Amino acid sequence: MTNYNENTERENNLNILKLLKQMLKYWYFFPIFLTLTIAGVILYNKTTTPQYQISTRLLVSEGNDNQSSMTGGGENALPGINLGSQSNIENQLIILTSRRQIEKVLKQLDFTISYFKDDLFRTNEIYQESPFTVIPDTSEVKLSNLDFSVEFHSKDQFTLSLIHDNQYYSETHKFFEKISTPDFVFTIAPNEEIISRGERYIGRKFLFKTRTIKTLAGHYQSKIRLDRVTRESSIIEISITENNIKKGKNFLNKLAQNSVNYTLDKKNQIASNTIEFIERQLVGVMDSLAAAESVLEGFRSRNEVMDVSFQGQMIITQSNELENEKATLEARLDYLTYLLNNIENNLDINDIVAPSAMGVNDPVLNQLIGELASLNAEKSSLQFNTNIENPNIVRINHRIQTLRNSLLQTTRSIIETTQLSLNDLNKRLYQLSQEIRKLPKTEQTLLNIERKFRMNDEMYTYLLERRAEAQLAKSSNLPDHEIVEEAIARGQVTPDKTRSMLMIVVFGLMFPAVIVFLKVYNNDKIQDESEISELTNYPLIGTVPLHSDSNKRLVLEANSHSPLAEAFRNIRTSIGFYALEQPEKTILVTSSVPSEGKTVFAANLANSFAQLGKTTLLMGFDLRMPAINEEMFPDLKTPGLVHYLLGEKEWETLVQPSRTGNLNILTSGDIPPNPTELIANKKTDQLFTNLKKHFEIIIIDTPPVGLVSDAYLLTKYSDLTLLITRQNVTPKSVLKKCLNDEKMKKLEHVGIVLNGAQFERKDYSYYYNTEKEIKKRKKRRKKERK
Repeated sequence: MTNYNENTERENNLNILKLLKQMLKYWYFFPIFLTLTIAGVILYNKTTTPQYQISTRLLVSEGNDNQSSMTGGGENALPGINLGSQSNIENQLIILTSRRQIEKVLKQLDFTISYFKDDLFRTNEIYQESPFTVIPDTSEVKLSNLDFSVEFHSKDQFTLSLIHDNQYYSETHKFFEKISTPDFVFTIAPNEEIISRGERYIGRKFLFKTRTIKTLAGHYQSKIRLDRVTRESSIIEISITENNIKKGKNFLNKLAQNSVNYTLDKKNQIASNTIEFIERQLVGVMDSLAAAESVLEGFRSRNEVMDVSFQGQMIITQSNELENEKATLEARLDYLTYLLNNIENNLDINDIVAPSAMGVNDPVLNQLIGELASLNAEKSSLQFNTNIENPNIVRINHRIQTLRNSLLQTTRSIIETTQLSLNDLNKRLYQLSQEIRKLPKTEQTLLNIERKFRMNDEMYTYLLERRAEAQLAKSSNLPDHEIVEEAIARGQVTPDKTRSMLMIVVFGLMFPAVIVFLKVYNNDKIQDESEISELTNYPLIGTVPLHSDSNKRLVLEANSHSPLAEAFRNIRTSIGFYALEQPEKTILVTSSVPSEGKTVFAANLANSFAQLGKTTLLMGFDLRMPAINEEMFPDLKTPGLVHYLLGEKEWETLVQPSRTGNLNILTSGDIPPNPTELIANKKTDQLFTNLKKHFEIIIIDTPPVGLVSDAYLLTKYSDLTLLITRQNVTPKSVLKKCLNDEKMKKLEHVGIVLNGAQFERKDYSYYYNTEKEIKKRKKRRKKERK
């Protein structure tokens, strides 16, 4: 079992090495693909406008800590100040990347006009570095999406061209000249700060593009990417890709700052509403207080009365307590009436003063207003990116309407309760007024005046305290967001150097390797001797190396020491082991498919035997496609075997000598209409009987056995059948089919020859060196003769 595993592993290693060796034949694929890929990558890097990733980090509050404040639970802080803040991170992110926010940033930064420098292979944006500035006149013509080129001819003269398929404009202008057309109106002014740096712009070409805010907003909204820094973190990384780093930084910094300001403004909105409401109330109270104070001072000066009696003091004390309660209830009633009117008129909940700001601490009312504020915040966040009522907005509207109805009922109920309490206070005050009537007339009047004055004074003090609380709460507000890290450039995105190197590796090395592997792996052609051994047990007689002369169908010269000549000598020696008992040998040469070089092989094999001194005959029995002709053997005549088989001539007259002494040739002659029948003729038996008496070696060139059966008809006359295969030509499937043919299996002596094999020079270095040495000797002899 161990030996079996070792043999299997050894065979696998050999197969891998064999595969790699075959792949190395296509080594030229790698430099070609590598060169083309490197050239493509360089061209891509030169022509692609660089894009950089720029990002900033923003801490986004979840907003849950403000919910208690919204319902009035905070101590020493004005409840309801955070009424407009968002309830969760997702809502805040939707608002952050909404078109409204982006359009606000674009207007603040004035991105409607972008400037570019036309380089050799690409254009780069020159944000805040342009030698000129375009000043549009939007009062006449609004900006549209247009591209222009500017080419400077002198210090203040340039040619302005419109880059548009359907519009044409190209005129020469000067700085500060008003350029007016039906499509655009603007003035171009020099940027002295840039020009003073010595920036060369004369003779150069610049571009600038005008874009509407709507177009820019859509462009930037599609580029913004939001990612959490960590999974549980509420720190968000906002990033975009931009050609100009400075421009990208300015955009992200302004977007982040606007997001921070947005949350703070939403928080301060309720506090501002509360302060405004209190100040309106203070105006009326101040007038009443001033009038009461004037009346009190006038009465005291006229009647020379500075104070009231002890009984009057007791009445005033009770009256002040009741008046304070009445002032509180009246303020509460005013607020509830104000709240009821706003709800009935469907005013924005964000514009409503918080209940606790006016001393209304009803838990149900505060809870309803808090829930209504949360729903309005959620609805507002959803409407930032769409104007279409989606199912979520419909659902929220339904809940808001339900809460409004509940809020109306609760408010009306509280108003009724407050009114009852106020009526009760009025009764008690009426009873005190009856007690006052029992006092002297002057004291009664003074007591009433002081009571009105104290009532207004208490109301004034109460409102001042509330306003101070609102102002303190507003000044202590902090935004929900915080800029953790200002915008920085993270690196170049395109062209990506890492991706470029990966493309070189993939398309320059791996891709050709895959192509070569598939080409080799899927190659069904015979590659070497081992593949022949895997298909058959027939002996491999020899291997003929690929040679340029073999492509020209030429017979080798005598006394040649080339690798090709030595290969035929080896094959000739191998053939000697067959039919040793008989000096005369008849060898049939065939192949599986055409173009395997069987005819050239047969001719050179016959030539090799002739050089050995054997009387040799080369017969052209391929009557279908004769290949033994004047190109191979000069001075050949047309008559051949066909004329003998047809009974037109005797074979002796058809055999033709060649320039090689012992080599004779019997060509096929004209192509007959019935070659198989001619070969099966009895005259063929007579022919071979006579030929074997006159020639020691007979080489028969026959048609491929994979196509026709002519060769099998001639095998009975041969002592040895040679099946020629050719490297990278013979299909394995066809060869296997031929070898498994029953007619082939019945043959006694069959040998395989691999033709056209590619060898490295070192494999035949001995023969190459021998041939070179012979040539050198010939040259020396010629020189000596001279």
